[in-house]
Amino acid sequence: LMTVLKKLSTDNYDFTELTNELNIHTGGLCFKLETIALDKKEEEYKTIALITSKALTVKIDKLLELILQIITKTKFNDNKRLLEIIKESRSHLSLSYLEAGHHVAGERAGSYCSQMRAFGEKADGLEYFKWLTKLEKNFQKEADDLALKLAEVCSKIFCSNKLLLSFTAEESDKNEILTKFDSFVSQLPLGESASCKYEFILENKDEALVVPSEVQYVAISMNYASHGFNYHGSMQVLRNVLSKDYLWHNVRVLGGPYGA
Repeated sequence: LMTVLKKLSTDNYDFTELTNELNIHTGGLCFKLETIALDKKEEEYKTIALITSKALTVKIDKLLELILQIITKTKFNDNKRLLEIIKESRSHLSLSYLEAGHHVAGERAGSYCSQMRAFGEKADGLEYFKWLTKLEKNFQKEADDLALKLAEVCSKIFCSNKLLLSFTAEESDKNEILTKFDSFVSQLPLGESASCKYEFILENKDEALVVPSEVQYVAISMNYASHGFNYHGSMQVLRNVLSKDYLWHNVRVLGGPYGA
């Protein structure tokens, strides 16, 4: 959902017109998922749909109008455009994995010892990439159902009773902007108060991922909180000691790889 928003047409704008309007009137608009740990073991977490943007005060009305169009009037049933976005996204992810294999390996390993990171793997990691690849192959069969689910999820996420607004502006513009926000919120659906909780089976797992690259990335992960340790600033010192001293010498200097 976060990937396709602002890339599809809405009731009032073709997707190319929407892009032009955003470029003309704002300094950018971004949709993304943000996951926040609620406990030290990362067993309890909260995921939020985050919308960020910037605009001049005189453009606030236009910014809010564009956001409202996107989150309430997007046409998810444009199958041709939807498939283009899926292909583009899958291709981008594939290239990013080759360029940042260490990140992929680290996040994958972390997903086996943390509920929060397991969710991240499903929502934005290698499991998401596999799902996206499968969706592209079976798009003609899945298109109608996908459009309905996207519309349903969008209506449940972007509603007034779950909304938190934050802005930075001159003090003299505060009251004017708050009035505009009140009008914006009044046009959103009220929404439901129910929430979903996912439980993932965590397991110790050894695996190898094959990619067309001569560079190999190796990762191992553990959840220190599950072993009774609490975070302390000294861990940053330990990280530097391990990275710059022991691992650098034994892996980089003696072994020959790029680093550790």
